[in-house]
Amino acid sequence: MLLAGVVRLVYLLIFVMLPSLMISQARSASSISGFPNLPRDVQTTIDELLSLARKSYNPREIHKYADAFGRFHRLLGELHKKVGDDLFQRVCNSRGQRIEKNLIMMARDQVEHPERRNELADFYSKPARGKHILLPQAGPAYHADPKYRSAWECLLIEPPSRVTYLMERDSPPTAVGALSVIGSEESIPVLVLRFRYPRNGTTERDYILKALSGIGSEAALRGMLDCVPVSEEGKPLTQEEAVRDHVSSYLAGRAISGKYGLSTGRLPLAANWRRVMAGFSREGLTEEQKAFLEQVEAVQEKNKDLLDRYDSKKK
Repeated sequence: MLLAGVVRLVYLLIFVMLPSLMISQARSASSISGFPNLPRDVQTTIDELLSLARKSYNPREIHKYADAFGRFHRLLGELHKKVGDDLFQRVCNSRGQRIEKNLIMMARDQVEHPERRNELADFYSKPARGKHILLPQAGPAYHADPKYRSAWECLLIEPPSRVTYLMERDSPPTAVGALSVIGSEESIPVLVLRFRYPRNGTTERDYILKALSGIGSEAALRGMLDCVPVSEEGKPLTQEEAVRDHVSSYLAGRAISGKYGLSTGRLPLAANWRRVMAGFSREGLTEEQKAFLEQVEAVQEKNKDLLDRYDSKKK
């Protein structure tokens, strides 16, 4: 009887209690490292913010967007109220990059430190000797501090106003230039969002690709892939081919279509991307993204000698 009881106890420990404990620990770890499930009202507010950020705006008609601008900032205030301290901390502690995380942190920053965005907007919308001030050439160094990151991200995706119109006439657009200087992986979703819904065409997209290339990490590579348009229902791309060529010219130093010549200024960036891609996991990529990377690798191979030179210079 005693022996049977011991056997039963050991069985319970090994096959019932231990697996349950392991599952509980796994769930606890997941809650720390994984992005938490958002309440429906929080997600609804985020969706409304994204809808405003994705709209097509004509920078020359900023007088038409005052309502959208005001609504965007009111929604940030609402989002801050809906996200309590516990959820905010879990979002901040989550790994990886998600636009929801950027917006939740942006909402907190706009409520607790509205002076940061206002300071940037006031400073960089004023002309200096006939030319607008640019980071990092003429702006105060502390404006490139990571604590200003959310404020810069807000200026990049909020509906246009007179302030952002003046800032975006610069080359590079001031907010993109600032985020490029800060160089945080956390800004990747915001940069990708603005790339996919540009307001100033090819030039703006070019500086965003430079910013992502400056970060130059695996997370930034995934951001570059998210910039690549996909075909619908397997149909070949036509007008979007130019965007694919644009992205691939940064990754490989030459466009995958072969329509354009070698971009020597992008070869150092392409050499770094080749190193990143060498150890890059394709897990989680779509078949189309995998095919795009294979095309990029084929072009990199054609440019092998040139890319090797830049690799040797870096060493």
